[in-house]
Order: sequence, then C-alpha cells, then structure tokens
Amino acid sequence: MYYNNKGLLESKLLQRDRQYFHFVLNDGVISYFEGHLEQAKDSLNKGLQYMTDKNNLPNVAVGNYYLGKVMSKLGRTEDALNYFKEVDTVFQLNNDI
Repeated sequence: MYYNNKGLLESKLLQRDRQYFHFVLNDGVISYFEGHLEQAKDSLNKGLQYMTDKNNLPNVAVGNYYLGKVMSKLGRTEDALNYFKEVDTVFQLNNDI
C-alpha cells in the first residue's frame, strides 16, 4: 500500500489523471485483499468511472471483477452477478480481458 499511496500523491501533484486513476483502481484491489470492503468499493467505483469514460476496457474489466468480488463478500449476490456479467461483456467485445 505504501508505494500505491506514493503513486497516488505524485500523480495528483503532477496532474496526471491517467496514472492517478490507475492508482485509485489499484487502491481498490489492495483494499479488497486487506478486507476493507467499503474502501475497496469506493476506490473501485471511482477508478471504474474514469476507465469507463476513457473506454479503457481491460481496466473496466478489472474494476468490475473486483466490485463483483466485493459485493459477493458483502452478501449482495445479485449485484455481484451484474458486475461479473460486465466482465463477460468486456470479454465479448474485446475477445480479451
């Protein structure tokens, strides 16, 4: 988490949105693995919004996958399935994840 936080700060200072939102998305993944599910959800949603706006499909898939994992751990199965379906949609569009 230390290096990710450094990346968040530096990319914000340098006004590098693309890098900043990659670090935000990564923060969500790290938070998921650390068990901080609400923080993970927040970071993943922020990162996913940017990746969707930029049509960055591989990272849209990553964001949706981990949001699905978060929702599953929170017991929100229907929401989890919807996020996993989005991952499948990206795969269908790109033939890659």
